[in-house]
Amino acid sequence: MPNHLTPEELSKELGIDRQEVIKVCLQEGVPIYQGKIDKWLFQAQLQALAAATPPPPSPRPQVERRRRLPRAGAARLPLRGRLPLLCVGHALP
Repeated sequence: MPNHLTPEELSKELGIDRQEVIKVCLQEGVPIYQGKIDKWLFQAQLQALAAATPPPPSPRPQVERRRRLPRAGAARLPLRGRLPLLCVGHALP
């Protein structure tokens, strides 16, 4: 089995597109001599590239949110009913 393959041969052997083979070679610095690529070097770069790429985030499970219950003793009154009305300069009855 030959070690140096053309981009077409390498794409058939690895099951990826020819243009993708050339793109990886250019991005990762894998040399192409006389139209042939070192198969073992290319595969090592692909493995290193796959290891460096983080996996896509898994979808977060939908968690049913619980409604908050009112605290004990807390009445649902308008704001006026809960706070004493203070007037500056006036005496309270």
